[in-house]
Amino acid sequence: MNIKDIFASKLFQKVFRYIFSVAIGLAIFLPIYLLSDKSLIKACDATFIPGCVLLALSIFSILNYHGFFDFAGYGFVSILQSLRKGSIREYDDLIDYKNKKMVTRKENKLAFLVYLVFALIWLIAALVIRLCIKY
Repeated sequence: MNIKDIFASKLFQKVFRYIFSVAIGLAIFLPIYLLSDKSLIKACDATFIPGCVLLALSIFSILNYHGFFDFAGYGFVSILQSLRKGSIREYDDLIDYKNKKMVTRKENKLAFLVYLVFALIWLIAALVIRLCIKY
C-alpha cells in the first residue's frame, strides 16, 4: 500500500474532514479568544465566527457536489495539462469532465455533513454563551 492509496481511501478522507473541521474551528477560536480580554462577549464572538466559517464551508461543499464549480475545475485541469510537454488530455470537454466527476461524487454524497455538524456545534455554543450574557 503506497501513499496514493492511503490518501484515496474513504477512511482517510473521513478522518481528514473531522480533523480539518476541528483544526479550522480552533485556529479561528483560539486567537480571537486568547488575544482578547477573555470576557463572555469575546467568547461569544470567538465561537460564532468559526461556526459561520464552517457553515460557509459546508455550503461550498454542497455547491461543489452539485457541480457548481466544474467549469473552474475543468479549466484548471486543462491549463495544467497544456503546460506539460507531451501530456495526453484526460478529458475531452466539459461534459466529459462532469460525467467522470459524477461517478466520484456518488460516493461522497454527505461530505458536507461533517462541516455542518461542527458549524452547528460552534453556533449552539455561541447561542448558549449569548444567553448567559443576557441573564
